[in-house]
Amino acid sequence: KAEDGIRDRSPSRGLGDVYKRQPDMGAFEYITEDCEESTLSGDLNNDGYVDLIGTNSSGPVWDVPGKTVIPSEGTIFVWINKEKPNSWITIILKGRMAIDGTGSNADGIGARVYVKTTTENGDPKVYVQEVRAGSSYISMDSVDLEFGLGKTSMVDEIEILWPSGTKQTLKRVATNQKLEVIEPK
Repeated sequence: KAEDGIRDRSPSRGLGDVYKRQPDMGAFEYITEDCEESTLSGDLNNDGYVDLIGTNSSGPVWDVPGKTVIPSEGTIFVWINKEKPNSWITIILKGRMAIDGTGSNADGIGARVYVKTTTENGDPKVYVQEVRAGSSYISMDSVDLEFGLGKTSMVDEIEILWPSGTKQTLKRVATNQKLEVIEPK
C-alpha cells in the first residue's frame, strides 16, 4: 500500500514493461517485458498489503537469445508486497440483496467509500474509493477496498454511499484489520 493512501491501479491492458521499485533510490529497476495480457490486484496473503498478478495468455514466445519462437503456456507473475510499518484497513461491503433481497447488490459494486483520518501532524486526510467490477482486460481486481493509511493508528470516520442511496457512517474504527460492513436496512 502506498504510504500516501493512493492505491496504485493497473492499466486496462496488462503491465507491459515491468519495473520494480527501488525504495532506497526512489527509482525503478527493469524486470521484464513479458506481462502484456492481464493484471489484477488484491491482498493475496491477507496481510493488508496489495499484491499483483500479471499474466500472458498461451501462445508462442519469441526467444531472443536463440532467435526462435517457442511454444508457451503463458507466463504468470506474482508480486507479494512486503509488510511495512504503515497502517491499513480493508473494507469488505455486503449489500442487502444477498441477505434479504432488498437494497444494494451483494458486493456493493458502485458504492463509494470515504475513509477520514488525522495525520501525525493533526492534519485531516480523506481517502476515496469505489467498488468496481471488470477492472482489467480478461481479469478483475478484488472488490475489497484496500486503503493505505500511513502512520495513522485510528480511522476517525468511514462514510459509505451505497448504490441503493443509503448513507452509512462508522466512527472511530481501528486500523490494521479487514472490516466487513453490511448495508443497513
